[in-house]
Amino acid sequence: MVEKINLGFVIVTYNSADCIGHLLQSLPTIKNVVVIDNNSTDKTCEIVKSFGCELIANKHNQGYGAGVNQGIKHLYDKCNYFFILNPDIVIKSLKFEADDLEKYGIIQPLVLLPNGNVNVEELRMNVLGFVYPLNYNCAPKIKSKKEATFFSGSAFILSKKTIEKVGYFDESLFLYYEDVDYAIRCTTTNEKILFDPNIIVEHDYKNSIGSKSKKKWILKNRRIIANRYFKNIWRKLLFIKKQKQDLHTLTENEKNTFTAYIKPKLLLGFYTKQFSKIARIIINAFTIPYSLIIKLFI
Repeated sequence: MVEKINLGFVIVTYNSADCIGHLLQSLPTIKNVVVIDNNSTDKTCEIVKSFGCELIANKHNQGYGAGVNQGIKHLYDKCNYFFILNPDIVIKSLKFEADDLEKYGIIQPLVLLPNGNVNVEELRMNVLGFVYPLNYNCAPKIKSKKEATFFSGSAFILSKKTIEKVGYFDESLFLYYEDVDYAIRCTTTNEKILFDPNIIVEHDYKNSIGSKSKKKWILKNRRIIANRYFKNIWRKLLFIKKQKQDLHTLTENEKNTFTAYIKPKLLLGFYTKQFSKIARIIINAFTIPYSLIIKLFI
């Protein structure tokens, strides 16, 4: 099935020696598999070579989105679809329907934690512009396919026709929110996203919410997202300064369309076990009343 539909596999690594072997063992084939290594200093490249996969070893860390783009371009003439995978993923089930690949621009699998609970099932954006997983570290709830607004960059299938319509990932984001950015661009170009619980992967996810580096990139890229896609009044209510327009900045009319689309998806505050209960209470005490104000303007 994989070879019949010309499905390629793109994996971006950085010091991934402790996990890349598990992922490569779980792949259904080593044909059309490319690993883009962002200048690892451990034995990642040696392990990849031992599996006989194609390896592109970069001389510097160019970021996740740039690595994904590089891998897709390398396989572009060979494949119609690309399964993008983090190195700490293991594929458990790769059951999908070819018709879904034709109909949807992106397919999001069920992403489980090693304990069998949910890492990513459904993602939501709250009024502050943060995207987070519902049902995190709980038993899976969604049993059938469902259209989605966002997808996780840890594991997703992307079609060539979507790339031709939406373009490649924004390399300026470097790390985090590149999947949020791409999902919004899919929305604004009418490319649909499907959550398919029949495709299952396990993610050896380390909850690094408190990481200074992670917070830096998330906050920086959240500002970029807000400037590109949120109405100006919403951006101002989030206390985000206006930045220069770029290639992906929507017009005001397009922002109005996007805001109207995203509004029903907004939740009041954070509801995810990634945060401690006390942290959620504190955050929600601020965001619940604040969200009521923001909703008056969006």
